[in-house]
Amino acid sequence: MRYTSLFGWAFFAVSLWSAPVQAVSLHSIFADANAAYQHEDYRRAIKNYSHLVRLGVHDPDVYFNLAIAHAKLENYGNAIRYFERALRLRPSDATVQKNLKQADQALAARHLALGIESAIQHEPPFVPSVLRRVSVSLLFTLVAVFNFLCFAFLTARVLLRKETWRLVAGVGSGVTGVGLFLAGFLLLAKTGIVAASEDAVVLLDRARIQVQPRADGTEKGHAFEGERALILKRHGTYYRVTFADGRKGWILTDAIGII
Repeated sequence: MRYTSLFGWAFFAVSLWSAPVQAVSLHSIFADANAAYQHEDYRRAIKNYSHLVRLGVHDPDVYFNLAIAHAKLENYGNAIRYFERALRLRPSDATVQKNLKQADQALAARHLALGIESAIQHEPPFVPSVLRRVSVSLLFTLVAVFNFLCFAFLTARVLLRKETWRLVAGVGSGVTGVGLFLAGFLLLAKTGIVAASEDAVVLLDRARIQVQPRADGTEKGHAFEGERALILKRHGTYYRVTFADGRKGWILTDAIGII
């Protein structure tokens, strides 16, 4: 568990627009969550950390503490969910990466003991996997650098007279243009401005995957706790999801958590 000044920054940001009573409440909720964790009352700790998240506190250490509390209760799907959220805000945090790996390993051991195939996709899809490893500031820097280089190559292609150098400049502008597009897309996805789908993790073992989004929907398979998926859309209490191995279908919203 972490006691952190980062929560102080999140608390300060919320308090700028919150009433003083609410600001005091946030601090008391955080303190109660920490106290509950220290007394090994992990359910109460989860309740209070989750309350902070619902109130708009999005802090990597709050997510980390919430994940650890879930891991203590062997709720590994939820633990993975919040470790992943922490990594989005602090991509290079080795402690979070280590605990995420341990949660995945614990689930793999549980599945092995239950005789479940080990080929379950525990790694997040490609784009979310890249996003959790890079910071917003790095993506801003890459966009600026690629933008400058692309402009420089385009300018050189216009000004240069020698055909060989014009060809080099043309190739350079194409390469940096692709780099600019990719960096820009990742930046928009990282900041949540664009999101064609949302990455998620299955929270329950043997969650039903259905053909139709209704209670009597035809079952077409199962998903297992800790599996990564992408949410495509929502219909009532169901999400339409796709998995890395090509499985698609509808799953209850309570059985899968958005990262």
